[in-house]
Amino acid sequence: MKRLELYADNPFENLAVGRNKLLAFFKDHAARLKKQISLGKTEFAPLYEPYAEAVKQLEESNEQAAVTLVHQKSKTRALNAALKEFKTKAFWLHPIVKIKFPKRSSGYLDFFPHLITPIHRANKTSFGSQLVNIIHACEKHKDDFDQDLKAVFEKIQSDYKDALQEQTGQKASLKRASLTWNECLSIVEDLAHKNALTIAIVYRRQPKRVKAFFNQSMITHHKKRKKTEKTEEE
Repeated sequence: MKRLELYADNPFENLAVGRNKLLAFFKDHAARLKKQISLGKTEFAPLYEPYAEAVKQLEESNEQAAVTLVHQKSKTRALNAALKEFKTKAFWLHPIVKIKFPKRSSGYLDFFPHLITPIHRANKTSFGSQLVNIIHACEKHKDDFDQDLKAVFEKIQSDYKDALQEQTGQKASLKRASLTWNECLSIVEDLAHKNALTIAIVYRRQPKRVKAFFNQSMITHHKKRKKTEKTEEE
């Protein structure tokens, strides 16, 4: 005898496949359910509308997450561009400062307290503080140079702050979108489970009839499917 508690387990939960495959599987079930109703299986009609609406919301949440991810990648590129510009201008500034202040002098160390090595190693996390240091040094020694060095680095700082702020906002949006996906997915999983149980009751002792409502091959791992095909060939 099969364990009775197995029927209470939702077979659609925690499926180890990507979002697109999951969505395709649940949309396929909606299409199959609708087709069976059109063929006269009207007892399943009450199942369709709430399930189809839930799948639609799941699809919309997936689209929103995809859009947010694209925007986040765009802002990451903006941060990378700001970092690249900072390094370019810092290396441009270095010989200008050395002409005015000998290396390791107090004036030189105002701009490059740890010499030029940290500029080479600068990353998206560290170069913000390096920017601040150079801007302060430019302000302190503005009378020692003919050009407005401070403005050059303030522009980079402004671009950096804007990109960082927008990326932080996009990360929060992506997190909210992920929560929305999970919430919608949970609803769809529950409704699909309810549909499966209802269909199984109608088609007692007719498991092949139940298969007409679900295409399990859509969520079967490729490796597992290939192994099965090989076994069949043997």
